[in-house]
Amino acid sequence: MKLFLCTIGILWSAVMAVTRLQADLAQELMDAHLSQNIERFLPRDAEVRIVSQEEQRSMATAALQQFLSPWSLTVADEELSSILTAAKEKFFGKGASEFYTSSKRPFSSFPKIFQKVKDACSPPYFGGLNFPGIVTKSTHIRYLPTEELLLGKPDAFPFDENIKTGVSIGTPVKVLGIALPDREWFFIFSSHCWGWCPAEAVARIPPKKVKSLLKKSWRVAIRDDIPLLCNNHFLSRAHIGTLLPAGRRDNMVLVPTKRDNGYCRWKEISVPSDLLAEFPLPLTYRMIGNLISVMLGQGYGWGGFLEKRDCSSTIRDLMMPFGVFLPRNSRQQLEGAQPIPDHLSLEERDAYIRQYGKPFVTLVGFPGHVMLYLGPAAVGTDAPVRDRAVFFHNLWALATESDRSGRFVIGQAILSSLFLGKEPMTDIPSLSPPVFGTKPLYLRHLTSGI
Repeated sequence: MKLFLCTIGILWSAVMAVTRLQADLAQELMDAHLSQNIERFLPRDAEVRIVSQEEQRSMATAALQQFLSPWSLTVADEELSSILTAAKEKFFGKGASEFYTSSKRPFSSFPKIFQKVKDACSPPYFGGLNFPGIVTKSTHIRYLPTEELLLGKPDAFPFDENIKTGVSIGTPVKVLGIALPDREWFFIFSSHCWGWCPAEAVARIPPKKVKSLLKKSWRVAIRDDIPLLCNNHFLSRAHIGTLLPAGRRDNMVLVPTKRDNGYCRWKEISVPSDLLAEFPLPLTYRMIGNLISVMLGQGYGWGGFLEKRDCSSTIRDLMMPFGVFLPRNSRQQLEGAQPIPDHLSLEERDAYIRQYGKPFVTLVGFPGHVMLYLGPAAVGTDAPVRDRAVFFHNLWALATESDRSGRFVIGQAILSSLFLGKEPMTDIPSLSPPVFGTKPLYLRHLTSGI
């Protein structure tokens, strides 16, 4: 028994040593040669507006209209049927891949829930509705009406293929369907996504109230994890990018809650001005930097898992307070972007971005990952110290094998260069060639008036 316990102790110590080494390497990878302090990357004129007030006002007006657009949305029956069919085919169609649950067993091996979820995508189990609504607590929009994790591989956690996106309290939606007979799930459209969400998280808004909300000014969250309290009663949380209608005074906002009859009840609450601000924020380097400083180091959350962010939701939430509306995923965010010539080496790609990128308002990435370019900076501690393009992004992992069979998990929002994992960053001998040197890269400016 003593020998057994001693062996277990040695094995546990070895596991913990490897875990600590991985954590130490990840931290060293991020900040050994590149500061994680956003202040270092702000220009001297950080308080100056990046674009004119007129251009920003125009962008913010368009962004707010897009945000509120679901309330006036009209979806033809044929289009809705096509969308539902596409969701159904992804998981249940002929030749569809097998998906695995949190127990690592195939979803199809649970026939009762499998059939119930499948049926919900078509009549008679899909009930048609049509009314404006609003999200009353943070939730997810999903392909299928189930909370079950659906993983592409048994060990693919946290990449739940059923999650489309997270949505914040105060998000306008159009409710177009309900899963019968339980009535537990609504089929909704938001400004950037469609899918199923828990019915308990959406309240109905009368047309008269919709008209008044369209005329109101709005306030935006500039911190994360803001508790929204009414008479010391917790309602929900707001995060950077959350928009709520302004109340009667500067520090007041209207928070939607759900009545027993399904309609919205608005509660006016007070929130400190350093947590919510008038929409939009002035588009300055300093203001963007302030929000980045809040997000840096936050954990990665695929599709809003655990109210965290992935790469595209990080950029989307970061820019929304300034009136810059972005779609949900990286592919959509990079639509219309100019391709960086494929034949360029990694060094040449870096130089290209430094030449053509506009600091703090240029996206760089590829379908699957997106980053915000912050500008050039001296990177490295050993001579010669080189200027590199620096980016803010939220990254899950780096591939450690050319066939992508291995992962070096970072799992948080960081500042990095294109050379992440290679010189002049800390070298990881087993790391495959830097992803930014092998993927086609794209560059997109978010503003024009610079």
